[in-house]
Amino acid sequence: DVHIQQLVSLLPEVPGEPSAHLLTQDPAAYADAVDYRNWALQQHASARQQIDAIVAHQQQAEQQQQLIGAQASFELLAKEFPEYIDDAKRPELAVKLRSTGLALGYSDDQLAKTDGWDILALRTASDWKAKADRYDALMAKRMDKVREAKKLPAVSRPGAAQPKGAVANERYQADRQAMRNGDRDAENRVFARFL
Repeated sequence: DVHIQQLVSLLPEVPGEPSAHLLTQDPAAYADAVDYRNWALQQHASARQQIDAIVAHQQQAEQQQQLIGAQASFELLAKEFPEYIDDAKRPELAVKLRSTGLALGYSDDQLAKTDGWDILALRTASDWKAKADRYDALMAKRMDKVREAKKLPAVSRPGAAQPKGAVANERYQADRQAMRNGDRDAENRVFARFL
């Protein structure tokens, strides 16, 4: 690209056709102007040929680099992620990796141009995402247990001061439960409380 820019910057300006009026006044100047114009046109044509050759060489080199990159990418996937090369498994894996890529902010165009290294990175990110999802599900279950535990009555700590009558109320509730279960002694204690 720099070489092309240098060639273009060094090219002489192509003058317009010399005037026919100059031919009648100064035929030598007219001939010089025509010669200079022809020379400038030849320079531009020669530069255009060089530029076209450079562009063709550049395109050929880019294609060769793409082929080398594609081959290296294929070899990397064959070694590190052989499931992706399998035609039967690739569609499912591609959908999974695409969803991970979209979640990471990649566009569809960027995902279409992924190479082996990108695919391995997306696989790693997909694994991390799956682990994070499992962890979130586990934490949600734990939080359910915490919420259930908050519904239980408060347990007093040993040695903590209890309000007046708390022990008697606990005994009364325990006796009522025992009375429902058929305990006669508990029944006598419950009725004795009201006497």
